[in-house]
Amino acid sequence: MMTAQQRADNCLLSLETALFRACKDRRGSIGAICELYGLKVPTLTSKLNPALDTHHCNPADIEAVLSYTKDSRIMDAVCAAHGNAVWYELPTLESDDDCELFAVFGDLSKRVGDLGHGLFASMSDGVIDADELDALRKYQAQLHTATAALIAAAERHQANK
Repeated sequence: MMTAQQRADNCLLSLETALFRACKDRRGSIGAICELYGLKVPTLTSKLNPALDTHHCNPADIEAVLSYTKDSRIMDAVCAAHGNAVWYELPTLESDDDCELFAVFGDLSKRVGDLGHGLFASMSDGVIDADELDALRKYQAQLHTATAALIAAAERHQANK
């Protein structure tokens, strides 16, 4: 079984957990978010604490955390909740040369390898547990992201020729 930190690093998380981890993993995030968006630190802290049932994040809170942290786990969780959606972050392409396209392709190839390795490791004992399935879903989402980035890079390259 994975620890909470291992799950946060390797698995697809619930939206509640993704929001909590996005701020917990970046020291000072809650204070900065509150200052930037005019929120109260104790209130946002309570809303982000998955152990408390008395406070819950509203859409404005989710937007503030996502806007500040840019944490991909939040978007992964939203797409997982939808059940039939994926997202990708638009790549920042620095140049028009062919090397950049190959670098994006290299990232895609790495993601395919990560998914294959994760699947192999998960199936090695003949049973895929819930954590392993969540990790595979995360690899799948990252592969979708890398594929979209490759197409975006190719489109930009084609448009500049």
